[in-house]
Amino acid sequence: LWMRALGLHWRPFHQWLALIVTTSSFAVVDGLHLQQITLLVAGLMAGALAALVSGRLALAGVLLALATVKPQLCVLVVVFLFLWTLGGWRTRRSFVIGFGIAMAVMLAGAEILLPGWFRFWRLEAGVYIGYHKPSLMVSLLGQRAGMVAGGVVVFLCGLLFWISRMERAGTDQFNFCLVAGLAVTLLLLPNAGGAYYNQVLLIPAALWLFTEGRRMAAWRGFARVLWWIAASVLALEWVLAVAVSFAAVVM
Repeated sequence: LWMRALGLHWRPFHQWLALIVTTSSFAVVDGLHLQQITLLVAGLMAGALAALVSGRLALAGVLLALATVKPQLCVLVVVFLFLWTLGGWRTRRSFVIGFGIAMAVMLAGAEILLPGWFRFWRLEAGVYIGYHKPSLMVSLLGQRAGMVAGGVVVFLCGLLFWISRMERAGTDQFNFCLVAGLAVTLLLLPNAGGAYYNQVLLIPAALWLFTEGRRMAAWRGFARVLWWIAASVLALEWVLAVAVSFAAVVM
């Protein structure tokens, strides 16, 4: 689904290789082990973007609305796609209509099943932030500097979204906005350093790294250095996994 969303047309061998590498990544294995609903949310987001690129805007809105069961994972993607809809309202409004109808049905259904649930949810959200570890940004830079840096990153991300609102779904600029929004989400999520399963949101970023990112690195010196660092760190995950698995068998 992410391949379709990013407009990638790979050979079957490369598709199967990407699928095997993805399902054996630590983020996916961790999510499966913990039975984390984050995997389902990531799948719904992938389906929403694939439907969007295929022109099924109402279906994309419904799937993205379902993904908001974990709103912190998709808030920036929702913001981006709403701004994108405003960039071509007459042809794109079906996305917002589908999203709105699905959200209304879910919210009404939740109120019928558990009256007053939203107040309980707000209280639990505050408790959740209190007992979880800080975001990766705050962990790296400290509380004050991390908050400032996070604000700057969100502002720049919003500016990028606004500039790209006229782009067609599936273009390089559109894909970059999507990847940037998901990467920033991982930087700012609470407990980002310990909740490894959340890194399944970086699957499209990894796909982008080896497609458009690789083409960018071919003609920019600094980009080439950053690309090699990113690719090496990503590959190191499987290299270490092989070593640890072998050691576990021997010991």
